[in-house]
Amino acid sequence: RFPLDVVFADRLGRVVRIAEAVPPSRVRLAWRGFAAIELPAGTCRAVALRHGDCLEHLDPLLRRPLRLRDR
Repeated sequence: RFPLDVVFADRLGRVVRIAEAVPPSRVRLAWRGFAAIELPAGTCRAVALRHGDCLEHLDPLLRRPLRLRDR
């Protein structure tokens, strides 16, 4: 059990909330969130993820990392 960063995105992939270092057995919600992405604690800060950034899902067969697009 370890803390997680949780990123909430809307249907267009825009970040609507970031919950950093959420302790184990704790819940975070986002009213406008369509998807929740769990990452190791500290990841959001390390990649400078911000509210309003757009997440882009890439096909795992391409073996490319998750890309972020500016607003």
